[in-house]
Amino acid sequence: MTIAPDPIVSGVAYAVREVGGRRPADLEDFTGHVSMTVEGSTGRHVVRGQGFATADAARVHEKSDDGVGKDTRTWTVRAQRDGSFAAATD
Repeated sequence: MTIAPDPIVSGVAYAVREVGGRRPADLEDFTGHVSMTVEGSTGRHVVRGQGFATADAARVHEKSDDGVGKDTRTWTVRAQRDGSFAAATD
């Protein structure tokens, strides 16, 4: 049985509350197998998948089945001026 992912508003930034159970410190925190909690207009959501970082952003490929199944959406994570992180889907 396939479970549909939570509804997310595409292109709208969601605040990243934690990654790997703690507050993120830099974009490298979003590499490898990732579990991050985001919060925005549709509530709080847990995103699981594979991530990689570049110089100015991280990309997280959200996957079904606790982060090991099929791709469901891609998130771009960027550092904010206040030291926090925001993620938006493409």
